[in-house]
Formats: sequence, C-alpha cells, structure tokens
Amino acid sequence: MEITAKIHTLLKLVISNQANYREINELVKLTHQIAMVRLRKLITSKHFHLYTYPMNLESIAFDCLAELFARDNNNVFMEIDYYFSGEREIEKLHPDDVLFHYRQLIFRTLSDGIFRLYRENDPILSKIIRNLKLTAVKIERTSLFDRWGDVYVAFGKQFEEYEHLQEFPLEELEQQCGLILGARQNSLPMLTAIQYIFENQSLYRRSFPLVSIALIIKRSLSHSRRPLQEYTEVYDPSLSLDIHSILKGVLDSSEIELRKRYFINGKLNKEEFEMYISALHKLLSDTFIQSDGSAREYYEYIREYNPAMTYEQYREQHRTRFEYAAKIAKKKVRDALQDLL
Repeated sequence: MEITAKIHTLLKLVISNQANYREINELVKLTHQIAMVRLRKLITSKHFHLYTYPMNLESIAFDCLAELFARDNNNVFMEIDYYFSGEREIEKLHPDDVLFHYRQLIFRTLSDGIFRLYRENDPILSKIIRNLKLTAVKIERTSLFDRWGDVYVAFGKQFEEYEHLQEFPLEELEQQCGLILGARQNSLPMLTAIQYIFENQSLYRRSFPLVSIALIIKRSLSHSRRPLQEYTEVYDPSLSLDIHSILKGVLDSSEIELRKRYFINGKLNKEEFEMYISALHKLLSDTFIQSDGSAREYYEYIREYNPAMTYEQYREQHRTRFEYAAKIAKKKVRDALQDLL
C-alpha cells in the first residue's frame, strides 16, 4: 500500500479511536520518516543548525513530534483530532489532501519543536529570533510569511517576483552582512541593513529564513566582541497594554472552554478548575510579558497553586489536560500578537 493510502487509513483509525497498538506504531513510524526527510533537507540547505543540540537527528525528530501523539484520559490523540476537524474533517478529504495536510501538521509541529529546542539550548539565539519577529513587521517593505512550517522574512513589496530564483547562499549573505552589521546596536538598524542587501541584488530570492538571519546577527555580534545582552534586552513598552488585553481575552476563552470540557461534566472539581485558570494566567504572563517563563516546567505552575501535589500526581491526573490547555492558550496569544504587530 502506498504511503498516501496508508496514512489516510491509519489516520481514520486513530481519529475514530479504533487503531490498535500495531497501527498506532505504524503511523508513528511513517510520521518519523517524513520528519527525518524534512530535517535532512533543512540541514542540507543550512536552515537547521544542529550544533546547538546535544542529541542525534533521530532523537530530535522524536522529541519534536512527541506532542503530536499526546493523548487525553479518553485515549484521544488530541492534536491530530483537533487538526482534522471542521473544514479538515478527514471524511470530507481526498486521500491526497489528507497526506498534504498531515505533512503540513508534521512540519508545523517540527518547526515548533525546533524553536523550543533553540530556546532550551541556545537562549541568545532564541531572544534574537524573538526580537526579529517584533521588528520585521515594523519596517516598511519587510514582512513575515510561513513556508512549510518555517518562518521567512520577505524584503520588498514585490518579493514574490523573485521567488523562482535560488535562495541567497548563507555564507555569501553572512559575508556581506559582516561588512555592515558591526556598528549597529539592535534589531531595527540591523534588519534594515539586511533589507538593503536583498533589495539591491537580483540574483537570489528576496526572502530568507528568520532563524538563519538570527544566526548571522548572533555571529556578527560575537565576532565584533559586543555584549550579546546589549542586543537581546531590547524591549518595546508600548506593546505592554495590548499584550495584557490579549492575555485577558485568551484567559476568558480558556476558562469557558475548560469549564465546558472538564468542569461541567465533573472531570475537574472547583478547586482543580480554579488551579488551572490561575496557573494558566501565571504561565502566559511569564511567557509573553515577563519573557522569563521558558525555564519553568508546567508542573511548577500547577504546584504553585497546590504545593502538596507530587509530580506523580500531576503526571497521572493533570499533565495531559493542563499542558494541552496551555498549548492552545499560547497559540491563541501568538496568533493575536501576530495580528497586532
């Protein structure tokens, strides 16, 4: 059976909760194979910087994909079930479309996992990436877009006209950037300088992966012997009020969803429900306002509101539900911030 038909059949079984152990393992294996092809392509094109990770490629793929196969207490694969719903309901799709969408889900999950690993293993690069995202949408003729799960920076209003060309070689771009980045102090003049390079050439595409631009900037800062913290502490206080408003809206919607999904049917008691809401509030605040929540485990947020809870109790009774709720809430905030910026 070809891969299209295999994945279509296996996903239908998984979503309907009828897959046995062997069929689940087969889907995991095929998903891992697709992810490995993607990772090897990213390495070949120098869009994935393996040196930051203390693990091999196979382990990275499994680590990044783990959340894709997380299950709730009813044995439902939450991420897959949520993704193939509504307009993407699997019964409505042709097998070719199912494979296309599943590859998109794999690549997006892989990209999210890679950004998480950057944050855990290379916090300076992670902060530069964050600053570039905030800056790119503020510069005229510069924008962000998604290509198969990867975030790209586009330079020029008609950048699409150059998309048929080959991508700017990383080494060549880094060499040109090295001549102009050293004296610049933060993301705005740096990205403006890189924009100038792209808009004044016609050999290559006028778009480039965000992570690779961040790597070039990090190397430039390192080579110029300037303190990296000087760059990464850039902060825009004008966003604070909007972020607080966004967080409140996301928390309100999360409270409604948790109440409907777990509290009304008795899966959470009143104290547990309030604990989830308080922990979500603290987690979102740390992540999006304080920008210092990446080092804390989800368990620590729950335990802050129930000090007597052991990790075993958290893992068995709350981990799947709370971490899924946190993931959805974070995505809502990220999407809202993207619209804001």
